[in-house]
Amino acid sequence: MDLKGKTAIITGGSRGIGYAVAEALADRGMKLAICSRTESELRDAEKRLAGRTDVLAQAVDVSDERQVEAFVAAVRERLGPPYILVNNAGIFISLSLIEGTAPKEFDETLAVNLRGTFLMTRAVLAEMKKQRDGYIFNISSTSGKEGEEESSAYCASKFAMIGFTESLIEEARSHNVRACSICPDYVATPMTTDEPIPAEEMLQPEDLAKTVLWLLDLSPVSVVKEVVLWRLGEAD
Repeated sequence: MDLKGKTAIITGGSRGIGYAVAEALADRGMKLAICSRTESELRDAEKRLAGRTDVLAQAVDVSDERQVEAFVAAVRERLGPPYILVNNAGIFISLSLIEGTAPKEFDETLAVNLRGTFLMTRAVLAEMKKQRDGYIFNISSTSGKEGEEESSAYCASKFAMIGFTESLIEEARSHNVRACSICPDYVATPMTTDEPIPAEEMLQPEDLAKTVLWLLDLSPVSVVKEVVLWRLGEAD
């Protein structure tokens, strides 16, 4: 895929995995649209990326249909049609047993992680199909491959993202639009700062950025449904 001058949308793009992917795509000549829910982090990321490429940074709740539609419309108007979408925005609220999980926490986790992925994909897919060019990356997790105790909401959302991606692949492939689930183990990001694993023993955000670039550099007829990244020394 020729990336220079084309537009990428990255949710959760102000830090961690999203920001690392944004940097990598900027280095390949892409224009960037990043969003998150934290205005201060967005402005900082925008400032750092602006020296590399054209950037649109906007606060967006990806679970809100109107906000998603308004954001994608702004992207089209300022940067042009999106060719890449990285659904990276995600939350993990707390460790809790199923009987101790508040329905509100369960609903919020699925709203951001799963509904957000659906809404963003829905907002760009018809246009990608029409231009017969596009790639959608859904950042799932190894928690979407194996269930974990005290993480039922998060696991449910990440398992569902993989199923959604497989349906997306089947719907989009005849239009030359590709999609892939990327499923990392622990990544050294703000979400994992409380984990009892040293950051240097976790995957790095740059590992995910390199994975996205590797997928983009494959033959345009290749379809990779899923990439799973485990840590070296992982007990399982």
